[in-house]
Amino acid sequence: MSTQYSDGAQFANCFRTDAPPFVLTKPLPRGGIAAARLTYSRPAHGPARIPAQSAFVVLSLMRDLACGNLEIDGRPKLHNVLRNGEVSVFDLRYETVIDVQSPFDFVYLYFPRSALDRLADDYDAPRIVDCSMQPGVSAPDPVITQLAACLQGVLERRDRASEVLTDHVTLALQTHFAQQYGGMRIRSQSTRGALAPWQLRLAKEMLTAHLGSRVSIAQISTECGLSASHFARAFKCSTGMSPYRWLVDRRIEKAADLLRHSALSVAEIALICGFSDQSHFTRMFGTTKGATPGRWRRGRLTDTNPCTLEHGPAYALRLTGGSSTGCRDQPCQI
Repeated sequence: MSTQYSDGAQFANCFRTDAPPFVLTKPLPRGGIAAARLTYSRPAHGPARIPAQSAFVVLSLMRDLACGNLEIDGRPKLHNVLRNGEVSVFDLRYETVIDVQSPFDFVYLYFPRSALDRLADDYDAPRIVDCSMQPGVSAPDPVITQLAACLQGVLERRDRASEVLTDHVTLALQTHFAQQYGGMRIRSQSTRGALAPWQLRLAKEMLTAHLGSRVSIAQISTECGLSASHFARAFKCSTGMSPYRWLVDRRIEKAADLLRHSALSVAEIALICGFSDQSHFTRMFGTTKGATPGRWRRGRLTDTNPCTLEHGPAYALRLTGGSSTGCRDQPCQI
């Protein structure tokens, strides 16, 4: 793929005009999405060539735009007039050439597929493949028209624009586009009071990243947009266990893997997996596995060639630097 046209000025360069279009542009806070207003008041000037890239572009039209020959991936399409007050969508997987035959004024919205993929993942929905709107046509879409008008105000005010407002409008645009034109369907929550799929995925990722260290429930809950108490209740509703218990189970599984496939001592494994000391590790491991770490390891060494056990530096490096950053069952740190 060629250069990403997430900057309105870059997109404006596609229009080979005698004078550059007037551009107001602003990167938006969600993964490469951008908005710009492009205005050009002179007569027709010829083709605008947009290189292929992994993104969609939406034009929210503020005056009629006459298109002559339209080519998508080298294939000609019927020429048309894109109407004032309507929107037009282009899938930029294919090189697009628009023969512009009139002045123009539109709000340009740039949606990278990567941002739409993240949105689909957040809602546990299938990723978008195709766009339902044919290129080179326009149709009414009052939602995009109104939200684009809000962004137009953001573009004009720039430094005085609220970042919170911009973020909410951007998310609304992104979600509407994904549902209206990409066919994304958000699955309803099957369990009342549970975390949303994206919140549960984020929480598990953050917990897993801290198997060997402490992590604050407040930090995770903030990332999920919830209070600590609300997050803890919703996490248990989603998984059947508290965040602390879920983390301990992951630490135990990590420890079991090291016991079976490394020559590290039980004390070393306890530190690597985030337990405060060997005694704490032995107690928690025995509760889960029904045997002490040493006895559990001996019972499985008959299935493992001792010569294949790892002594690698990746484990040793994690033990340098002093005291344990272990974990006790505390309300604020886990």
